[in-house]
Amino acid sequence: MHTNHHHIDSVEIAFVSAATVSLVALIASMAWLLLG
Repeated sequence: MHTNHHHIDSVEIAFVSAATVSLVALIASMAWLLLG
């Protein structure tokens, strides 16, 4: 049985956006500590 999803779940969007925000925050805090 082959099912391909052309739509993206809102849960997946929330997960990806949360991961991106946390990654950016981590990089920003590291840069803040290094440059500070």
